[in-house]
Amino acid sequence: MLFLLTGGTAHAEQAPPARMFPQVPPSEPVFVSSKKPLKTAPVEIPVQKPAVPVYRPSVIPVQAKAPEPAVPEAPASDTPTVADALKFYQIVLETPSPFARFGNRDSEKMLEQRMRQQAMQRNPPDSVQFPELPALAKSEYTGRNFAPQAILAEANFVSHRRLYFEDKNAERYGWDLGFIQPAVTLLHFYKDMALLPYHVMTRPCQRMESSAGNCLPGDPVPYIIYPPEISFTGGFFEGAAVLALFAIFP
Repeated sequence: MLFLLTGGTAHAEQAPPARMFPQVPPSEPVFVSSKKPLKTAPVEIPVQKPAVPVYRPSVIPVQAKAPEPAVPEAPASDTPTVADALKFYQIVLETPSPFARFGNRDSEKMLEQRMRQQAMQRNPPDSVQFPELPALAKSEYTGRNFAPQAILAEANFVSHRRLYFEDKNAERYGWDLGFIQPAVTLLHFYKDMALLPYHVMTRPCQRMESSAGNCLPGDPVPYIIYPPEISFTGGFFEGAAVLALFAIFP
């Protein structure tokens, strides 16, 4: 509320309301042709130069060390060290010849003598001492003169007398033909009985046999038919036995 003093009398007037936005003086619109480029003044952009760091050496305080006590040097010894010995040691860098490697077979005494001569050629000369070898025996070596020893070795075969009644398929290798096996075994026995003179006189001077060359009992062997061995003496005595039976039993 504003109070106006007019002729000593106060009149109350209402003030206009305040505007929310400030008033901008109106400006006339400017029309620019799109065919001509706009002429604008160049705008300068300020460029900030990076600050150059200033190098300031830092000073680190170091505590002074106390001086170490001097170590007294060892007195010189008369005994030569390994380094001193290597100065005068002769190392052969050349490859030895085949004769030196294989042909020159020195004995132990000759090897010791050669090593002493090499030691004498050093500068200064040196001497090589070898330990004395103990005597192993006072008597001369006589060799292996002990009595020979007998060794008993068990053979992997069995020697036996000749078998005239044998069915190898059934008795040795375990063949079983079922219900006809008794008839087969009986016929095999009758065949061996009829050919007994023939089997006895086959190889008459050889009365022993062995299991060498035969399969082991129980091995899976096929059923084999063993024909009789051809023999002149066996056939002669078999025929004589048949004639004798015909003479005895006409």
